[in-house]
Amino acid sequence: MGDVCRAGRCRGGFEKTCDDGDPCTVGYCLETLGCIFIHLETPECRGPLSCPDDCDDGDPCTIDHCDGNSGVCKHIPILGCVPCDPLGDWPSVCDDHDPTTEETCEESELLGGHICINRPRPCGLPADHCDDGDPCTEGSLGADCLCRQEPVQSPECMSE
Repeated sequence: MGDVCRAGRCRGGFEKTCDDGDPCTVGYCLETLGCIFIHLETPECRGPLSCPDDCDDGDPCTIDHCDGNSGVCKHIPILGCVPCDPLGDWPSVCDDHDPTTEETCEESELLGGHICINRPRPCGLPADHCDDGDPCTEGSLGADCLCRQEPVQSPECMSE
């Protein structure tokens, strides 16, 4: 809440403004995906024909609805959406090969499944930015974007 979609991304501090002008859709602004529009299945939006089955194809990265004019289920892909399995090999599926982003596989209640989310890393730096190559130190990036080196507590490092 409190986000606006600009250039396909949600931006904080503003009211949500995903509106395509179609009274038969409702727009949502999703982090990393931007605006998506879900077709309303109300009587005035359905059309004269109904679909024989539930139109849910089980893919959280499609918008599923019954086209009331043709009686056929439609499955519209959501641009940039990648489904993932939190118990499977999601790190390789969600990897966007950008070292400045952090990949996660998160549940989306709105989309009804798990999707990949690629958020910018703090300070826009890769995860290994603070690695000094010393196996006896653990580098971390502080909120001030400066690296901190902490000693590793292991027998090999304690003897030095």
